[in-house]
Amino acid sequence: LTLATSAEANLVYAGGDFDIVSGLTRRNAAALDPTSGAVSTSWAPNPAHKVFGLAVKDSTVYGAVGGSDNGLYAWDASTASQRWKKTSDGDFQAVAASSGIVYAGGHFNKFEGEVRRKLVAVDANTGALRRDWNPKFPHTSATWYGISALSTYADSRLAVGGDFDNIGGFRQ
Repeated sequence: LTLATSAEANLVYAGGDFDIVSGLTRRNAAALDPTSGAVSTSWAPNPAHKVFGLAVKDSTVYGAVGGSDNGLYAWDASTASQRWKKTSDGDFQAVAASSGIVYAGGHFNKFEGEVRRKLVAVDANTGALRRDWNPKFPHTSATWYGISALSTYADSRLAVGGDFDNIGGFRQ
């Protein structure tokens, strides 16, 4: 299960592997009132597979989805309408957002058909790949498996967690 909060929308977003929340059909993602716990009647994106990670920035909820979907989503924080979706050849496990950039990590080697191992940065408004940002991981998975946690702070720093032992040739 993953949680993300939004002061702007006054909601707590929950993701995971579920079909029903408090008697309402909410497939893998739901929004809850932070005081009462009531399920939002207007936010139900219903992704087809497990939601591993959520992040909220401004009026958008970003979702890292696994299964055969392997989708990175941007949903409107109030209506859950899909703004964009991008795909990879493996699970998205984590997502974080900062000013204008969304970072996504997981168990993938290609993003939208382009070689990008385990970690990408995309434009927050369009989902377009940021080609100017490409951290280097080993070419073999013998010493690492992927990214499972991401966090941004001060809109200028990214913390990365997962199963790896180096990035850019430096031991991490």
